[in-house]
Amino acid sequence: MKRLTALALLLAAFGALMQFWPSDDASSPGRSPSVSLPRAEPGVAPSTPSATSTPSRSAQALPSTQARAATTAEHPTVAPARIDIRAPQTVPLGQIFSVTIDVQAPAAIRRLTFSVTYKKSTLRLVGWTPGAFVQQSGASVQFEDVSEGSLLVRVETGVLAGAGTIAALEFEALARGASPLAIQDVTYVEDGSQRTVNRPTAYEGTVTVE
Repeated sequence: MKRLTALALLLAAFGALMQFWPSDDASSPGRSPSVSLPRAEPGVAPSTPSATSTPSRSAQALPSTQARAATTAEHPTVAPARIDIRAPQTVPLGQIFSVTIDVQAPAAIRRLTFSVTYKKSTLRLVGWTPGAFVQQSGASVQFEDVSEGSLLVRVETGVLAGAGTIAALEFEALARGASPLAIQDVTYVEDGSQRTVNRPTAYEGTVTVE
């Protein structure tokens, strides 16, 4: 009888001990549940968000550069017309000598106007005639002696394109000394346009009367 009672007590103590034994179950109090991560497939790298690429400055500037090049190709820059005056450097006193006025027009021009200036105490203007270049082009030339020392030249009709002589002038060497010869107040209209171009010619020469 005593032996059975001792066995019953031993079984009761073992059962109580098993109730307080820690368990590996994820639901046991005081333990955080484990989180399982997805397994990557062999040979495949995990995907990462791709960063947005920003174009470089050179790439951003390319469209504007191409646009400027296209604009230049459509509207190429044309050199301005040039007026030159050709005269001898020295002339003897009392001699009548010739002066020619030439034009270089890379683009066709019309309604050309300019002035020829000189020193009236040294030179005297005695005559003028249209040049062969304007006569061949069908243009008309008008001369106006607006004041002593200034001759106004107008090419009123016709179109000038290329290079040639537009006027021939005759001067008399009136007194000893030096006289400037200059082209001033140049204006013209490019053919096919209504815009008046006003670009003064930087030519200025000198005739010395001996």
